[in-house]
Amino acid sequence: MVMMPPRHFLPAVWICILIAVAASASGADETLITAAKNGKAATVKSLLEKGAEVDVRDDRTKTALMWAAERGYPEIAQLLLEKRANVNAQNKDGWTALMGAAVTGRSNLVETLLASGADVNAVHSDGSTPFILAVRDGRTETATLLLKRGAWVNATNSYQKTALNYALERNYTNLVQILTDAGAVRVIPPPPDLSLTGAAKAGNLARVKLLLSEGTKPDEPDQEGMTPLMWAAHSGHTEIAQILLDHNADVNARTKEGWMALMSAPAGHKKELVEILIAKGAEVNAKSQNGWTPLMLATIVNGEEIAKILIAHGADVTMTNRIRWTALDFATQRHYTNLVEILRQALDRK
Repeated sequence: MVMMPPRHFLPAVWICILIAVAASASGADETLITAAKNGKAATVKSLLEKGAEVDVRDDRTKTALMWAAERGYPEIAQLLLEKRANVNAQNKDGWTALMGAAVTGRSNLVETLLASGADVNAVHSDGSTPFILAVRDGRTETATLLLKRGAWVNATNSYQKTALNYALERNYTNLVQILTDAGAVRVIPPPPDLSLTGAAKAGNLARVKLLLSEGTKPDEPDQEGMTPLMWAAHSGHTEIAQILLDHNADVNARTKEGWMALMSAPAGHKKELVEILIAKGAEVNAKSQNGWTPLMLATIVNGEEIAKILIAHGADVTMTNRIRWTALDFATQRHYTNLVEILRQALDRK
């Protein structure tokens, strides 16, 4: 079992990202995705019989099963599932096949996916579940089905909205009644966070500049111990990160669990931001209390370019976390073919 960083100190989006899986596709296997997207069941069947990788990813890190579910091709979905396609695979944003079927109202496919073990309460990187997505888009039949299969009626996404919030906003009268009968509640969003940390997290460049000009300390942490720079790195706000560093933000500041900006940066998928942090002295081989390094976290999100940058600046590919896993172990377990090769080459050079 893979050991994940403790939930209490990771931003919610990271939790989703750490369970997300993405793998590189060969030219032949890309055809499987194309065939699945276009509803060509015979081609999909032929390719699978010839040994095509069933869980191959496209450039959006989506699988053939995700496309079949989203576009409404039950025969293709069944073919893929019979070849043991990962029904709970997630793309880099946490998207699953069940989410695709739910948001497009494909109730027959929802049934098929659930029967194959799909997680009815899988969480997208924005906190949305298949149920929230179905209600948001007014898919009454699908939402009702998910509810009967154990969907959390009061799940809340990162926009501080439940399914009932969406049903009320969009005047889905039938869904409002169904949700209310099921015990749904409406969330009243809290006021916006006007602190420097809140502004950095939200990407509010103007407010960041204003607060810094008024003398706000650049390293003032929030209740999680996350500094503005950590949030800017996590959210991929490169310009805000640069401004904070220009105001002497501590590039190696840590939470009490050992989390730091360079560990947050892979989630933002901005290689230039990683380069900026390293240029300012970020510790490339820093470890959290559980032994997580920036390279391991880049591996978790299949960040090939970020991993290359870290390795080029001295990241130690042999370092292990608390359960004695290396970055290569994570890449191998997730079938990240390109990353496995990058890490093996780095090991060979040691």
